[in-house]
Order: sequence, then structure tokens, then C-alpha cells
Amino acid sequence: MACSLACQNLVNSFKEALSLLEQGAIHNVRQLEEHLMQEHSLLEENRRQLKQEKETFEAEKDGEREKLKQEREALEADRVEFEVEKTAMMTCGIGPSDLIGLNFRGEKTITVKRSLLCQVEGSMLAAMFSGRYEDQLDHDKDDNVFVDYPPAVMMPIMDRLTLCRDWPPEKQLPSIAVPRGYEGIWDSAVNFFGLESLVQPSTTAFSGIKANVKISKLKGWAVAWCKPVSENVTWADFQLPQVPPESLALIGMKRRGEDELTVAAIGRLDIVTSRRNFEGARKFHNGLHWYCSASHIVLSSAPFTGILGDVDVPDVVTGTLFLSMGTLGSSAYFPLKSIPDPDHALERMLMIPEWPMRIAEDA
Repeated sequence: MACSLACQNLVNSFKEALSLLEQGAIHNVRQLEEHLMQEHSLLEENRRQLKQEKETFEAEKDGEREKLKQEREALEADRVEFEVEKTAMMTCGIGPSDLIGLNFRGEKTITVKRSLLCQVEGSMLAAMFSGRYEDQLDHDKDDNVFVDYPPAVMMPIMDRLTLCRDWPPEKQLPSIAVPRGYEGIWDSAVNFFGLESLVQPSTTAFSGIKANVKISKLKGWAVAWCKPVSENVTWADFQLPQVPPESLALIGMKRRGEDELTVAAIGRLDIVTSRRNFEGARKFHNGLHWYCSASHIVLSSAPFTGILGDVDVPDVVTGTLFLSMGTLGSSAYFPLKSIPDPDHALERMLMIPEWPMRIAEDA
């Protein structure tokens, strides 16, 4: 009996152990399945990303391939066009050293190299004498190309082309002098031939009153005169030879020997020097209200209140340097009569543009 009971207990223990073993095995199998599923999901995600990256790479590669194809086609088209033009020029006996006769309105005839006329790439002048339109240009009886602009305009343009061709690249080109009396037709010729970048230097321009202006950094301006304030300035000083009244002028004050204008302003000569001696008599021009009397010029960013007459200049000049009224930069005096200056430290300056500049009368 005791032996039978012991055997039964042993069987039960074995069953319990077997059950625990099965449960552990099932748990391990489930964990393994979950791990495999996670690995599978990660693998699928990596595969999806790789596929997407591949598609992106293929698209970019196709785009680069198409871009290279277009560039190659454009280059080939340029090459073919060049060969066609080269063949046409050789057939017609046209080359950069060809001599071209130019007839300026029947008043003057000159001969220049074709390369001189074609040096400004993209210009109308270069296109006209490229050889493609040779038969379409007007010619005189001697086969010179007829140009319907006067020599007074065309010769400075030819000289400028020559200067640009031969000028050292490390040096700055000098400004060009526009023939007086031909300003309008000059602009027309420059615009027609597409030579703006060649003949028009940059010129410093501003509106209102400027303080502490470096003279050496003013581009395109030339000094007409510079006088100490201990000397009178007359209206004749503003009537410059070969300078029309509507030309612009830059007026300013400076210390002797210095490269800086304490105050400066730009305006048309006829407006700057137009006398206005009573209340409200002013001209708004280039961002300023201009007043003028026999003794001084007043320029102000705001209307000047009160009667402006021929007051005693030393009484209205505040300080020893600045002709400033209120805040420097809002209003200023430009004295015309002499001011006591024992040290001769203050100077008045008038500058004119080397290139014609235009500002509307009521700008």
C-alpha cells in the first residue's frame, strides 16, 4: 500500500514538472515568435526605406541626366551657330580685322576695324557689324555704312571704344566728356547702340542734406572751384563756361586740406541760385527746400518758417564750422559773403558732374 502511494506521488510530481516544462516552452516559443515578428517588421521597414531611397536616387539621376542632355544640346546648338556664322563670315570674307567704312550723316567718313565695333558683346552695335546683317545696313555710294548720327556724337563713341580696347585692365577708365549741346542725341545714340555700360560711368547721387561726405569717394564729380569763406562768392561763380543752367551741381563746406565735406547737397544750378527773398518763397527740389538771397543759400529738409532776407551771415552761422541750423542734416547755410576766418580753415566748394545727370525740377 505504501509503495503504491509513493508511486502515485512520483507520477504526480512528474506530471507537474512536465506541465511546468510545457508552459515554459510555450512562453519561450511565444517570445521567439514576437521577436521574429519584430525583426521581420524592422526588415520590412528597412527594405521600404531602401526602395524609397533607390527611387529618389533614380529620379535624381534621371534629372541630372536630363539636365546634362539639355546642356549638351545647348552647347551643340551654340557650336552649330558658331560654325554657321564662321562659315558665313569666311564666305563673305569677314573677319575681326576687316576694315569697315563709316559715314556719319555725310559729314565725316572714317575707317575702323570690325573688332572695334564688335567688342561690346550683346550690344546692338556688335550685332550690326557681326557679319550677319551686312546686306541690311544702309551704304553710301562708296559702300561705307551710313550712320544717321552726327560726327560730334559718333567720334567720341569711337574714341571711347578705342580707349576701352587699349586701356590697361588694372587702371580705372577716365570719365567721358559728353559733347555740349548734344546731350539728348547722345543719350539716343548710346541707348540705340546698347553702349550704356561702356560710356556711362557710375556717378554718386543722393537727395537731401548729407553730412561728412568723403570727396575722394564721390564718383563722377569734378571740382569747379573751392574758395575760402573769407572770400566773397559772386553769381558769376555759378555761371560756368559750357555748363547749362539746368545742369546739376554739388555744393558743400569743408575744412582746408581735408577730404571731407561737412555738409553737402545736390541741386540744379538754376534752382540753387534762384533768389527768393520773401516768406514762403522756396523751391522743393531733390528732397530739400531751397532758399536763396544775396548773402546765402539755405537748404532745409522741412519748410523754413519766417522771413528770409539778407541777414548778416555771421549772425546766422552757429559755431565755427558748420553753418548748421538746428540739427545737422536737417537744415544748413551756404554763405556767399565773406565770413571772418582767421585760420583760413573753412572752404566753400562747388562740383559739377563729369557725366550729364538729370533730376526733375520738382523731384
